[in-house]
Amino acid sequence: MKCERKRTAMTQKQSFFAVFCIEAVADELNTTGDQVYKMLTDESDILDNYIVPCYDVLHTQGKEYIVEDLKGMMEKRGVQNQSPVNDEQAFWLRQCAQRMIANRTLVGNKCADVIKAYAAFEKIPLREAFDVFYRSYLYLEIRHGVSDMHCRSDGYLAEELQMEVGRKQPLKQRKGNP
Repeated sequence: MKCERKRTAMTQKQSFFAVFCIEAVADELNTTGDQVYKMLTDESDILDNYIVPCYDVLHTQGKEYIVEDLKGMMEKRGVQNQSPVNDEQAFWLRQCAQRMIANRTLVGNKCADVIKAYAAFEKIPLREAFDVFYRSYLYLEIRHGVSDMHCRSDGYLAEELQMEVGRKQPLKQRKGNP
């Protein structure tokens, strides 16, 4: 069931916190952030009507409390992990997490920084940039440590995201370049 909800404007601090919440719940549910993002936005209004508006209180709590609170909210609203990973996928996710040298918190911060940079490049609200980012292949590449994407600059990754959604041509294809 897809919920049509009004998107809540968010500050940069709320954006960083929302990424933290999404990634922490993803780790707890043994899934990926893009799946949790869909649960919090498409299947419910938890991101826009709970995480963002309650930031001032929620961000003062510990990770375990926040995760359990969000899981309880998801259960209360009838949100289920629609695409639970099978044993093979779970193994692959654990392998990726073990291979990845970067700390999960740093990767979460990188995601928030890329969202911020993309919003600035496109001159769109952070909340709209969230939608684009969490529905992209770039997110999965960063999350799983593909080609050390998390080591690239925020600007570079924002441009990659622009190209993925078809809003920008690669440098080689731009007018005037051979």
